[in-house]
Amino acid sequence: MNTDTESKDAPERAPSGTVLNITPRMGLVFRTRALPGTPEVLVPGKCTGRRFWHPDELPEQIVPYTRAAIDGIRAGRLYTEVGWS
Repeated sequence: MNTDTESKDAPERAPSGTVLNITPRMGLVFRTRALPGTPEVLVPGKCTGRRFWHPDELPEQIVPYTRAAIDGIRAGRLYTEVGWS
Protein backbone atom coordinates (compact mmCIF):
# COMPACT_ATOMS: atom_id res chain seq x y z
CA MET A 1 0.00 0.00 0.00
CA ASN A 2 1.39 3.38 -0.99
CA THR A 3 0.55 6.15 1.50
CA ASP A 4 1.87 9.62 2.12
CA THR A 5 1.35 10.10 5.86
CA GLU A 6 2.86 12.57 8.30
CA SER A 7 2.42 13.30 11.99
CA LYS A 8 0.50 16.56 12.31
CA ASP A 9 -0.93 17.22 15.79
CA ALA A 10 -1.04 15.82 19.30
CA PRO A 11 -4.23 17.07 21.00
CA GLU A 12 -4.00 16.62 24.77
CA ARG A 13 -7.26 16.34 26.68
CA ALA A 14 -7.77 17.57 30.23
CA PRO A 15 -7.66 15.28 33.29
CA SER A 16 -10.67 13.98 35.25
CA GLY A 17 -12.43 16.48 37.45
CA THR A 18 -12.15 19.27 34.91
CA VAL A 19 -14.92 20.69 32.80
CA LEU A 20 -14.76 17.70 30.45
CA ASN A 21 -14.49 15.13 33.31
CA ILE A 22 -12.44 12.65 31.31
CA THR A 23 -9.31 10.61 31.88
CA PRO A 24 -6.16 12.48 30.79
CA ARG A 25 -5.20 11.36 27.31
CA MET A 26 -3.05 12.32 24.41
CA GLY A 27 -4.22 11.61 20.88
CA LEU A 28 -1.91 11.49 17.90
CA VAL A 29 -3.30 12.76 14.61
CA PHE A 30 -1.82 12.06 11.20
CA ARG A 31 -2.59 13.61 7.84
CA THR A 32 -2.64 11.17 4.96
CA ARG A 33 -2.38 12.72 1.53
CA ALA A 34 -2.88 9.49 -0.42
CA LEU A 35 -4.59 6.28 0.65
CA PRO A 36 -5.92 3.73 -1.81
CA GLY A 37 -9.30 2.09 -1.35
CA THR A 38 -12.50 3.01 0.42
CA PRO A 39 -12.79 3.49 4.20
CA GLU A 40 -14.84 0.81 5.94
CA VAL A 41 -16.16 0.19 9.44
CA LEU A 42 -14.27 -2.68 11.07
CA VAL A 43 -15.86 -2.35 14.53
CA PRO A 44 -19.59 -1.78 13.88
CA GLY A 45 -20.50 -1.64 17.58
CA LYS A 46 -18.26 1.40 18.10
CA CYS A 47 -18.54 3.26 14.80
CA THR A 48 -21.53 4.01 12.58
CA GLY A 49 -19.60 4.99 9.48
CA ARG A 50 -16.30 6.07 7.95
CA ARG A 51 -15.53 8.30 5.03
CA PHE A 52 -13.03 10.85 3.83
CA TRP A 53 -13.99 14.49 4.45
CA HIS A 54 -12.61 17.73 3.13
CA PRO A 55 -11.75 19.94 6.16
CA ASP A 56 -14.17 22.62 4.93
CA GLU A 57 -17.02 20.09 4.77
CA LEU A 58 -16.79 18.29 8.13
CA PRO A 59 -20.07 17.18 9.70
CA GLU A 60 -21.55 19.33 12.48
CA GLN A 61 -21.45 16.45 14.95
CA ILE A 62 -17.76 15.81 15.46
CA VAL A 63 -15.86 15.03 18.67
CA PRO A 64 -14.55 18.36 20.05
CA TYR A 65 -10.92 17.23 20.39
CA THR A 66 -11.00 15.95 16.82
CA ARG A 67 -12.22 19.32 15.59
CA ALA A 68 -9.49 21.02 17.67
CA ALA A 69 -6.82 18.78 16.12
CA ILE A 70 -8.03 19.47 12.58
CA ASP A 71 -8.17 23.21 13.28
CA GLY A 72 -4.64 23.00 14.74
CA ILE A 73 -3.33 21.18 11.67
CA ARG A 74 -4.86 23.76 9.38
CA ALA A 75 -3.28 26.55 11.46
CA GLY A 76 0.14 24.87 11.27
CA ARG A 77 0.30 23.84 14.95
CA LEU A 78 1.98 20.60 16.02
CA TYR A 79 0.34 20.56 19.48
CA THR A 80 -3.18 21.42 20.70
CA GLU A 81 -4.58 21.37 24.24
CA VAL A 82 -8.28 20.79 24.87
CA GLY A 83 -9.99 21.44 28.20
CA TRP A 84 -6.99 22.47 30.31
CA SER A 85 -7.39 25.57 32.43
